Amino acid sequence: GGSTATSDSRETLSRNMFVDWAKDDVLTTTSVKTFDLASELLGQEIPYEGQEPVNFLHYLRGFEYKPHMDGRAEKLGKRVATTLVYCEAASVGGATVFPSTGVMMKFAPGVGDLLFFA
Repeated sequence: GGSTATSDSRETLSRNMFVDWAKDDVLTTTSVKTFDLASELLGQEIPYEGQEPVNFLHYLRGFEYKPHMDGRAEKLGKRVATTLVYCEAASVGGATVFPSTGVMMKFAPGVGDLLFFA
């Protein structure tokens, strides 16, 4: 399910994939492992059903995700963490940048890398 779209903060082709927890497939298995890791890193159990859908992003040359905030942990029902799994990596550009940390933080991923931030 889902659709392909862009928004004011991103120029990507994206598709939301809703996990069917009763199914035994690659999406469910990958989601369970990723969500379990997020719970472990946060030190609190985040129920699978409370997760956002898996969102696949595909960047075309020149597309970007503009600076934005990924939720607010202090507000009930808002995103508390983000996990990015890189299935492909750009040979030029393609870094994830955290500009508001006071020190320029930049992660240039490789294929199969995982980035978690809260």
